[in-house]
Amino acid sequence: MRVSGAEGEIVAHYLIYGKRRDLRVAKIEAPEPGAWHTLAVRKQGSVLEVRYDGASILKMRDERFSEGNVGLWTEDDTIVDFADFVVKSL
Repeated sequence: MRVSGAEGEIVAHYLIYGKRRDLRVAKIEAPEPGAWHTLAVRKQGSVLEVRYDGASILKMRDERFSEGNVGLWTEDDTIVDFADFVVKSL
């Protein structure tokens, strides 16, 4: 998931062979500088749900991956702090 404050959206995508493929886009209100927000992603079976500040904003089915890695990154025009990052298998 990528949050774009400049574009006011959250984008679900994956990387394969070094190329990013966008899957789905959800519009959000552009985050205010200095404000903290919560982004939660849950995958159960092939269903992926994204919650932003507690509200479900994106739900999709993607059967491409049953296991893999989780990563964090920011764009070069973005200043971000990550806190309370948790990954767990249910």
